[in-house]
Amino acid sequence: MITVLFADLVGFTSRSEQLDPEDVRAMLAPYWQRLRDELERFEGTVEKFIGDAVVALFGAPVSHEDDPERAVRAALAIRDWVAEESAGVVDRLFGGRVAPLVAHFGEQGKLTRADIDELRKLIEDFDDGR
Repeated sequence: MITVLFADLVGFTSRSEQLDPEDVRAMLAPYWQRLRDELERFEGTVEKFIGDAVVALFGAPVSHEDDPERAVRAALAIRDWVAEESAGVVDRLFGGRVAPLVAHFGEQGKLTRADIDELRKLIEDFDDGR
């Protein structure tokens, strides 16, 4: 089984469009490194960065019985770090909000309808500030 963590910065695209690509890359470098550090601290593997977004895997290449919990703990650590980063690049550029999403893929590799509905509710609650 694999658990996937996806996180991106709220408002990144609209704010970054006003900056030079080199400046955006230089400013994101510490953000990428911190995300990698937090994910690896919980034994996740960074699959890729896509702009401000990160896709990380828990359960591949090494599987743990508690991979879903590790992914959630990593997402919370990332969220908390961004909230605390009041004077840093994340807050200055992107308003200090990150949207983490964790999806668990079972034996058949599919999310159930209940999983999708629950994920949608979590996203809506996050957007509402709950």
